[in-house]
Amino acid sequence: FHPNVKGFYWDPSQVNFNPDGSLLLTASWKPKIVDNKGVWELREYACGLCRTIKEFTYGTFIAEIKLPEGMNLWPSFWLTAANTWPPEIDIMEGASGKDGRYRRNCFKYTVEPNFHYGDSDENHVNNGAKSVCKSLLRLNDFNEYKLVWMPDYIEIRYNNHTVYSVTDKKKLEWVNKDPWMHAKLNLNVTPDYTETDKKPEMVVKNFCYIHF
Repeated sequence: FHPNVKGFYWDPSQVNFNPDGSLLLTASWKPKIVDNKGVWELREYACGLCRTIKEFTYGTFIAEIKLPEGMNLWPSFWLTAANTWPPEIDIMEGASGKDGRYRRNCFKYTVEPNFHYGDSDENHVNNGAKSVCKSLLRLNDFNEYKLVWMPDYIEIRYNNHTVYSVTDKKKLEWVNKDPWMHAKLNLNVTPDYTETDKKPEMVVKNFCYIHF
């Protein structure tokens, strides 16, 4: 479970496959008591998370994803360091609001890339998420989310359009000093989430890694 975000935990029961072979991540009301650093907490919702067993280094990461529909959802496709945190590369992090829309304003979606770096959890730096123009995504369909990670730059593309990049050598040092990361796909819910008759479903049609 996420130690800093209450309300949910990860459960294998929320990770399944559709008949066509695509990955299906869901969220369901399934209360559970967890021990969070010595404090017992009630987590009401079970959520799906899939992590690569193998650690990956420089290369290209691609996933075709259809975002879940519903209010207060938090789907993500990201990389996290194998041995410490940070660094973290958020290829896609969505946030649907109380109206069920992934909408920042009339022109941009709350579907965002980001990058975290630093020497510890307490001292980590959020490089800053960047909202994406609506014209780049079809939220009722599959979209391709791609990360190109090289020693001298990080580039994130949505449907083959560059939406985020990092080239600052000092920032990249944090990810290059131990360049091994796990890829993760998950459907989380926010603390404001309330289950409805329609279970949220995040569908991943394709995932691939191309070594540098």
